[in-house]
Order: sequence, then structure tokens, then C-alpha cells
Amino acid sequence: MILQLVDEGPVELDAPVETYLPGVNRFPNQGADRDGPTITVRNLLQHASGIANRKGSTAQGTVSTSLAAGSQSVPGTTPWYSNARH
Repeated sequence: MILQLVDEGPVELDAPVETYLPGVNRFPNQGADRDGPTITVRNLLQHASGIANRKGSTAQGTVSTSLAAGSQSVPGTTPWYSNARH
């Protein structure tokens, strides 16, 4: 679906996720400018966002817990797949 949106124009692969979901990818323990704002749509699709693999009790909890753990690599440098589920 994301690639269809890219093809149709409203989403750009190299745009920061922050463009479409403001504030969702902030690493609270590392400062507002650390990695989160630099994660692109492409990084997410390539499993190379650098977001840690943590599990929460809900989908939002999984995102929050993962971001609170900090980054595990610089976005776009290390592909890593996680099958974490809430």
C-alpha cells in the first residue's frame, strides 16, 4: 500500500516519517534531534530504521517501548527485521 501511495504521489520514499506522522518517532531518552527525525519511509520499508526491538502490551505500547529503548543503529545503515507483536 505504501508503494502505491508513493506511485500515486502523496508519499515520498526519502521523506522523513516525521513528515507524515509528526512526533511518532522520537527517542525520548536521546533528545529530540537524535535519529528519530531522520528515519525515512524507505528506512522503515527496508527494515533499517534503527528502532530497537521491544514488545509492549498494545501496538502503541510496542512503539513507545521501542522508542524509549533508544536507537540500535543509525537509520539506513543496518537492515534488521523484527517480528515483535503487541
